[in-house]
Amino acid sequence: MEVWFTADTHFGHKNIIAYENRPFNSVEEMDEELIDNWNSYVEPYDLIFHLGDVFFYNSKKQQEMIPRLNGRKILIRGNHDEGYSDSKFHQLGFDVHNYYIFDKFLLSHYPQQEEALWELILQTDIIGNVHGHVHSRIQGLDQNIYKCVSVELGQYRPFHIDEIYRHFGR
Repeated sequence: MEVWFTADTHFGHKNIIAYENRPFNSVEEMDEELIDNWNSYVEPYDLIFHLGDVFFYNSKKQQEMIPRLNGRKILIRGNHDEGYSDSKFHQLGFDVHNYYIFDKFLLSHYPQQEEALWELILQTDIIGNVHGHVHSRIQGLDQNIYKCVSVELGQYRPFHIDEIYRHFGR
C-alpha cells in the first residue's frame, strides 16, 4: 500500500480553469486528465488523502465520476465541500474528517495559523502541515512547516508520501 495526497481537484468547476490558469480547454478535458493522472499513480489498494474541494457536480455526475478514482479515499473537508453531508461523501466512498493527523503531519484544507502550528510542532512530534486551499498561491507560507498539495503544484497528479517527507527534509 502506498500513500498519496491531493487537494483542490474542483471536478466540474469551469471557472477554476481560468482562475488558476489550468492548461485545459474544457471542464471535461480537465476532469478526464485529473482522473487519468490520479489512476496512473494511485492503485485500488492505496490510501489517498484528498485535502478538500473535490467537485462542483450534481449527485448524478458525482456518482458516475468519483467511483472511477482508485484508492481508499479519506477526505479532509474543504470550503467547497461544506454543502454535502458526511453520509453523501460516505456513499461516494470517502471517509470524512475536518482535519487528520497522519504520520507526523497535520492534514487540513486550510494552512493552519502559523503561530499555532509552530506551537504544535514544538509540543508534539508533528513536523508540518500538509494542506490545500491556496492552490498555486503559496507565497508567504513558510515552506519549512507547510506543504500545499493542490493539483496545480503537482502537475495535476497526486503527491506521494515520499515527496512530502523530502519537502520537510526527512
